[in-house]
Amino acid sequence: MIRQAPAPILLLMLVVLCVSSSCNRKASQDLTPPKVRTPKPDPVIDHQEVKEVEQQEPEIEALEEVIYLVASIRKTGCYGHCPSFEIRLFSDGRLTYKGYAYVEKMGLYEAWAEDSLRKKLRHLVGSYQYFNFADQYPPDGSQIADLPSTYTHINLDGLQKYITNHFDSPKALRAFEEELQLLLENRNWKKLMGNESQ
Repeated sequence: MIRQAPAPILLLMLVVLCVSSSCNRKASQDLTPPKVRTPKPDPVIDHQEVKEVEQQEPEIEALEEVIYLVASIRKTGCYGHCPSFEIRLFSDGRLTYKGYAYVEKMGLYEAWAEDSLRKKLRHLVGSYQYFNFADQYPPDGSQIADLPSTYTHINLDGLQKYITNHFDSPKALRAFEEELQLLLENRNWKKLMGNESQ
């Protein structure tokens, strides 16, 4: 007859057996060598590529102010003695004047606008409602060879418009052209290049 061991002894033997088996597992785990990570080799450095990167300017410097054309007026010649010139105003305040024929200033000139010029230009554009004129006159685009043409361009406050005026335009547009010419032309011009005989 098999005699059963009392319950506390069985329990004690069970605990000893569990502890000893976990110790054996831990001991066997301690015997395996630890995993060693081998460092990856450094990438090969292309010194030419490094120099090129060093020579590039930072992106912040690339965000320079973009200079654009704000206003311009150009008058073409005719078979007679019609003045032919072009005046341009840029967003940085620089103005250029180029005299082509029958004008006092022949060649290329430069000047700088006073701070209030843009305000005056806005007022002029608003008072004549420049953006409401048609894009060309006459509307069918026809021309008469011996008549001069006037081309105006305005780029203000996100609105931009070009008008080609050959003939048969509204009186208000012709008045605007005269005032725009006076507004842009009346300044101290510095000659850059052109007809040196004058």
